[in-house]
Amino acid sequence: MTTTARPAPGQPRGTTHRVLLGAGAATVASVLALSVVGALVVGAPAGGGAVVGGGLTLVLLFGGALLVASATAVSPQTSLLVAMTTFLTVVVLAAAGFYALEASGFVGQVVQARWVAGGVAVAGVAWSLAHLVGHARSRILAFDLPSGPRGPAGTTGTQPHDPSQQAVPTGVGPAGGGSEVRVP
Repeated sequence: MTTTARPAPGQPRGTTHRVLLGAGAATVASVLALSVVGALVVGAPAGGGAVVGGGLTLVLLFGGALLVASATAVSPQTSLLVAMTTFLTVVVLAAAGFYALEASGFVGQVVQARWVAGGVAVAGVAWSLAHLVGHARSRILAFDLPSGPRGPAGTTGTQPHDPSQQAVPTGVGPAGGGSEVRVP
């Protein structure tokens, strides 16, 4: 997520959406691997539980991140408000979804509750790791460096050198080392 409305020059467009798709694909792969393990070790209710928990978590995380990314692209000034509101909405929807699954008797009769929780945990970890790695690899610029040649004392060279400035030595110690300060 960036705080600018337009990508910096040279930065590919749609980077955030590519990161979200990559994180979603990694999460799907992780949840499917867990469900296969669950189905082979315990049976179909375990595999189904992993898919239910991981699937619900993936839908909520992906939907929330997509909403925040889309809103940030339209209005960067409101990105924090949208992110906080989306987080609250995702938490409420997750609680309502798991309550509905439990109240309907689906969890416990059709799928195993432990594997639903395992699916939630695996999806959350896989999403977080893939999202972090994707953003780190996308090389989104966080700031712009000043352009132009470097002059003395780290100046950018945009101002002409004034020969009337004098170098005054400071910090001269017993070793004879010191630094210069330009005084107008």
